[in-house]
Amino acid sequence: MIERRVLFICAVFLALQVAIPLSYYLRDDRYDERFAWRMFSSVRLERCRTDVHERLDMDARFPERRVALNETLHRAWINTIERNRRPVIEAFLKHRCERPEVAAVTLTNTCVAAPGASPTHQKYARNCRE
Repeated sequence: MIERRVLFICAVFLALQVAIPLSYYLRDDRYDERFAWRMFSSVRLERCRTDVHERLDMDARFPERRVALNETLHRAWINTIERNRRPVIEAFLKHRCERPEVAAVTLTNTCVAAPGASPTHQKYARNCRE
């Protein structure tokens, strides 16, 4: 009786060890690799550069200003943003919108998968006046 329980617990444990990482491949956010098999990851090979711009007024005549991330965030948070982690990016954009003078924020990650490959652009924007 005890042996069957042990076998059942082992089987459930092994099934979870396979099912949880497989769920990554069914989601729409390929950059959230917390529960994926990273040894098969092409996302980890990407190198991204992040640019953040703020618009102080929604009028197009006013130029955007660039946000210096190194002066704004800790390097660990910048690394997470460069990996396109959507919840962190959304929280950062929301935080920038809390400044009363900011009307809109745009964050663009330009990523290259391999040297010589064409870059991909991930753009995130938030209108602070809505």
